[in-house]
Amino acid sequence: MKSKLIILLFLLSTVLFSNGEYVGAGASYKYGTNARQIALSNSLISTYNRGYNALTNPALLGSVYKMEYGLSYFAMSLDRYIQTFSVTVPVPPTASIGLSLFMSGTDDIQGTDYNGQYTDTYKSWEGYGMLSFGLEFTKLSAGINIKILKNEIESYSANGIGVDIGLLYKLSSKNQFALLFDNLYTKYSWNIDFANYNHLYDEKFPRVLSLGFSSRVNQKLLSLYQVDYMTDVKRLNYKVGFELDLFKMKEIPLEIRLGINNKNESFNYTFGFGYSLLIKNNLNLGIDYALDTGLLDEGLSHLFTLTFNKK
Repeated sequence: MKSKLIILLFLLSTVLFSNGEYVGAGASYKYGTNARQIALSNSLISTYNRGYNALTNPALLGSVYKMEYGLSYFAMSLDRYIQTFSVTVPVPPTASIGLSLFMSGTDDIQGTDYNGQYTDTYKSWEGYGMLSFGLEFTKLSAGINIKILKNEIESYSANGIGVDIGLLYKLSSKNQFALLFDNLYTKYSWNIDFANYNHLYDEKFPRVLSLGFSSRVNQKLLSLYQVDYMTDVKRLNYKVGFELDLFKMKEIPLEIRLGINNKNESFNYTFGFGYSLLIKNNLNLGIDYALDTGLLDEGLSHLFTLTFNKK
């Protein structure tokens, strides 16, 4: 009975966070780490993402010149949650170090017995701590993420390590091209103790190769284009994002965001906005929001992120 329960929890931990775009081990890690990223359909690897450059593409760290902080808490439908924190420390003249934490989970998973009667409730979570480094060489930038992974499903747990490598090339002052190798050599190592028998096995993460392009069309409009290729299942996902600084001429720091992607063989839309506040000591506070409409009957999720940096 318990072995069947654990298999069910494995499936739930993958399906609940896959959002139809990415399946397999670590699916929740690809959902998104900040509201701006999600509002733009996760198409940000080729453009600066304040407070979350390390989690977007480590190559972007070479463009960070002052300390930045990012904090997200997503209280989502179906008792799901995602929590992230990121801090970036510049290393003059053209490098930065990032430290990030990510945690996602599901609470109140209802267990049943062979007769379909309710038993206990269960929970699962997974997350990682990540050290990042990025360096800028004039037009070319490069970066690396090293992740220490942890997964717990009821009384069972796994550990792992992962690596991401990113590249960024500035074609001009308005156009950038990016390449991200995600989940290189990444896996969970499980040790399942059941009926006095230890079962050891590795669960490999699907590798993802992403190509991105960003263009500053004018002072008001940023356009983003990205394609993700999941090498293990040979699947492509196309993404487009638009960010409009609607009131720039009136000096109102409000950005409207729209994203489009083709997951589940149909067009899916995302929406959000960002607002910036300048508070005392020249501290810039960013408030970002994204709306996740969910799949099937998941329900709506309202996602918020706060970012901080010195003006």
